[in-house]
This record gives sequence, C-alpha cells and structure tokens, in this order.
Amino acid sequence: MSGLRIDGAEQARSRLRAVVVDPGDGGALERLLGSNPNVAEVHAAAGDVMGAVRLLQSVQADVIFASVGLGVLDGFDLARIVTQFAQAPMVVLVAADGSRAAEAFEVGAIDYLPRPASAPRLAESLRRIPRKTLPATEPAPSASAVRRIPAADERVPVTVGGMRTSVALSAVRWLEAHRGYTRLHTANATFPVNDSLGNLARAWADDGFVQIHRSYAVRLTAVTELRRVAHHLSVVVDGRELPVSRRFGQQVRHLLVAGAPMRARRVMAA
Repeated sequence: MSGLRIDGAEQARSRLRAVVVDPGDGGALERLLGSNPNVAEVHAAAGDVMGAVRLLQSVQADVIFASVGLGVLDGFDLARIVTQFAQAPMVVLVAADGSRAAEAFEVGAIDYLPRPASAPRLAESLRRIPRKTLPATEPAPSASAVRRIPAADERVPVTVGGMRTSVALSAVRWLEAHRGYTRLHTANATFPVNDSLGNLARAWADDGFVQIHRSYAVRLTAVTELRRVAHHLSVVVDGRELPVSRRFGQQVRHLLVAGAPMRARRVMAA
C-alpha cells in the first residue's frame, strides 16, 4: 500500500490555523487545539470582538472559535463580520448551553461547541472544516483600509473670535448640534460651523463620519470604546461619552466593528 508523501512546509500549510475568542474558559480551548495534530497554529484574541478583528488584520486564520457571551459585541457579531472578508475563515461558536444553537447556523457558523469542550467533540468540529492545501496569501484588508482616501486634506471654514479661519477636516473627531449650528470638536479645541449636523455627517460620510444621535456624529476611527448600560448604547471619543440613539444603534454597531479598532464592553446598570 502506498501513500502520498507531503514535505514539512506543505504539511504545515495543509493544517489549520485557529483563532480563539473565549476569555471565559481560562485557556482550555487553546490547549486542546494546540494538542490536536490537525492544527498548526493557535492564536488567542484579546478577549473581545474588537481584539479579534485587530488580530485578523495581521494573522490569517482558517477557523475562529468565538464565545457567544463576549459582551456588547459577541460571537454572533463576529460571525457576521468575517463574511465580509475576501477569504473568510470558518466560525465555530462556543457556549455553555444550547439555547442559541439555531441562531448560530443562521449567521453561517459551522458548529456550536459546548463548553467545556472535550478533545473528541473538538475533533468533530475540526472535521467540519474542508481540508485543503492553503495558499500562503496575505490577510484580507480591513474595512477601514479600503475606505476612500481624500486626495488632499479638506479645510473647513470656521469663525473664531470674529475672525474667519479654517480647520483641517482630518483633525475633527466628533460633531455636536447646538442651537441651530454645529460644533466641530478636535482633540483640543471646539469650532462653530453654520450648518446642520445632519448635512455635515452626510457630506463627510466618505471621510468616516456617521451620525449616532440627533445631536451627535462621530468619526469612526476616533471611537475608542462602545458601552452599554441596560439597553442604552454609547461611544467614547477622547474620553467623552456620547449617547447612541435606538434609531442609529444597529448601524453604529456594525460600522464600528467593521472599521474601527476599539474596546467594547458591557457596563452593568447600578
């Protein structure tokens, strides 16, 4: 009986590369994956969806094991996000019970793994991933990397102390509606502009601005944190917490996840 001989480099490329986003299991899943002969690499994300998104911009993965209970953004959000990648990794959702198993397959997950996982059950999940020789290609670009880049930094005319001047659009971090005009906030200054917040957010959408509330719009890349208190969302820009209204909530969550490195956390109501 003869078999196919695979050289070391080719064999390594044919094995799976895994990312784990499950801070609640104390590293048990990483250790199980590391001991499986069909797994070549195991990478642990920073414990939340945004940590996984950042990691996937530098590491090419074939499968992601993500907890369904990560906080404001969870494994279901991550499963939806990776479908946008040019070379989308498979997703296995991990949970302590089976209450959301049907929903897992609706978002494209290939398995719903119970926690704590056993080696035989993990092997079953891995067998669901198509085996193939994986090309040594670069990871897909992030959504923020493919956004339009203006040819030159736009200048926005403003009035300061009765004198007309301008501020670079790239320096503007968030917008605030105030008594019939809009305040432009940079990292260290505020400038009034005689235009509505809605008009400015629409005009600057290609530069990364999105309206989050009738009184606020933000530059996506300036957001450092997404918070939830009970059912109320907010974002943090330069240490300032800004509310997200229900009208814009779902759109803001998806846009932030796709394009901005930030932290997402659940803040429990008092």
